Amino acid sequence: MKNILAALGSKFSVAGKAVKVFVIANTKACVIGGCIATAGIAGIGTVVAININNNNSTVVTAEETRETQPETNDGSRVSLATVATTQEETTTEEETQEETTAEVETQVPVKELVDVVPIEELVIVEDTSTTQMGDAVEVSDPEPEASKSVYEVNNLVYGVDVSHWQGDIDWSQVAAAGYKFAIIKVAGRSIGNDGNLYVDDYYEKNLQGAIANGLQVGVYFFSQALTVDEAREEASLILEKIQGYQITYPVIFDWESAGGYRVAGKLNSSQLTEICEAFCDLVAKNGYQPMIYFSKNDWYNSVDAARLTSKYKSWLAWYWNDYYYTGRLWQNGDDIPNVDFNYQMWQYTSTGSVPGIKGNVDMNIAFFSYDNYNINNLQEAQIKTSKDSITVYAGDEFAPLSGVKGTNSIGYRNAVGYKVTDSKGDIYNNDEDTYYLTYSEIDDEYEDYGESIKIRIDKPGTYKITYEMKDPKSGMKYKEVTLVVKEKPTQPESTTPSESTSSSESTSSSENTNPSESTTNPSESSNSSENTKPSESSSSTGSTEKTQSKESAGSNSNSYANSNSGNS
Repeated sequence: MKNILAALGSKFSVAGKAVKVFVIANTKACVIGGCIATAGIAGIGTVVAININNNNSTVVTAEETRETQPETNDGSRVSLATVATTQEETTTEEETQEETTAEVETQVPVKELVDVVPIEELVIVEDTSTTQMGDAVEVSDPEPEASKSVYEVNNLVYGVDVSHWQGDIDWSQVAAAGYKFAIIKVAGRSIGNDGNLYVDDYYEKNLQGAIANGLQVGVYFFSQALTVDEAREEASLILEKIQGYQITYPVIFDWESAGGYRVAGKLNSSQLTEICEAFCDLVAKNGYQPMIYFSKNDWYNSVDAARLTSKYKSWLAWYWNDYYYTGRLWQNGDDIPNVDFNYQMWQYTSTGSVPGIKGNVDMNIAFFSYDNYNINNLQEAQIKTSKDSITVYAGDEFAPLSGVKGTNSIGYRNAVGYKVTDSKGDIYNNDEDTYYLTYSEIDDEYEDYGESIKIRIDKPGTYKITYEMKDPKSGMKYKEVTLVVKEKPTQPESTTPSESTSSSESTSSSENTNPSESTTNPSESSNSSENTKPSESSSSTGSTEKTQSKESAGSNSNSYANSNSGNS
């Protein structure tokens, strides 16, 4: 990977200048975007735009991309070695200020959004998305300064784009394999006629995992917008969800169309171009770098590519047979696409294999990255408890997660699980109560579980509660707390009315008084407050009946249908 970057740097480096790379490539017959259909084969595409704001974070906009099919050879490729033309341009360095707030739970302060649709006005449903699915590269190479500001540089870097389809990802392995950026799906709109908005179930986990392991992160929205207003809704939703995250790559608008999609055949080029502009302009207005993702076919036939790529960064999805289900990844020296419009990122296959990611994943190369990038507020992941030991009475319910808080290495709340073991180290078991819940089983409810999950121990003795949490950078974290279960004190027997010489019981609760009893001794009932004996008054309290209240917490069980056209 280092050799690749070094070789590319020697070809692209022109100090203080913006470099335009004009690539002439032998392309393959267009299959992306439905130009060519092959049953059962699909790919995912995503468009990315980049922006660095004054929060020491670069914001990325991403759009969900449709799965596409590999294109056949037709001779339009070009090698990086043929890249020739360079032009001088004025360059600007967009600086970001480091976050200085101590002990915060998020990397970037939440800022006030501008002109967005309030999230409370958006109808957001459960994620039911299904599998579906610029030759001239303009990059700026500003003069580095002796500061900690993040700035864009011309680099060829490798990255992935992911969504809930990849499940749990070990981002430490992804980073160790040399990947430098990740484009993460945050939300989307249904391909059905209802066009419901939804949020990707894994977006927070993926953002935190990628950032914690040093990857630069962009995000995308899978769009099915039919109007400018819908595009603004989509931009508003993704902007709301990425607040507080350290975004470095663009926020991407990923619009896709295929047979059966909500948008299929309903927009002309002018309409779709305006929809793209509405999304990107709102993203830019809020301090993020916009980007647009289309398949090659849609870039050529569905929008005004020259107009859009002159204003925004662009992401080209075009799968080549060289890399589609071959196990081969793009290497420095391989050809790259030659098209009639500018692009800054190329998604060249959806069938890549990456350490730490199960199954197929989209593979990308980008011709830009950011220098002076550092993870904000990096800290030691830890589990905090309000007590070092807990004492309860046998048979009484208590909440083992009360006062327990997990914080990961970049300052975000993490779900914490627990298990209760006896003196032999065996997990305690009592009736139907749950004495072992992993962090993943309560992950979806981690902000509310503190008092809601309750258990009881019936047998006195000394136990141990072991808390567990998974940090996206350093792995599993544990903390042990001693649990002392005492024998419950014997309650004194209640005195019956016939044995009592006091009228305290008959007057303590008027609704429970038997009329015949209260009239047999009126003198006693009238002097109840003076004649009540302390011992009898306390004994009448009795014991409170305990009720088990246990909230079942499980991992997300959403099911998703598969189709032949990509990741939505």
